[in-house]
Amino acid sequence: MYLDGHTGGQDDKIPAALSDGEYVLSADIVSSLGDGNNNAGAKKLDAFMRKVRTHRGKNGTKLPPKSKGIEGYLRGAK
Repeated sequence: MYLDGHTGGQDDKIPAALSDGEYVLSADIVSSLGDGNNNAGAKKLDAFMRKVRTHRGKNGTKLPPKSKGIEGYLRGAK
């Protein structure tokens, strides 16, 4: 989930309630994924999450298929 606020990238003014196992990326990483643009980086991460969830949900067996490496999901993310 991308949080778009009116704070600086390193202000740490938005409180977050996270569940065990969740992961947070810093604004500089999101920006780097978007070639310097946070919104573009967030779109790539959203596409990444959709691809992982789609891949993991298409198997009818009890155990989901093994995930691809992160690079495989990020390739071509728009």
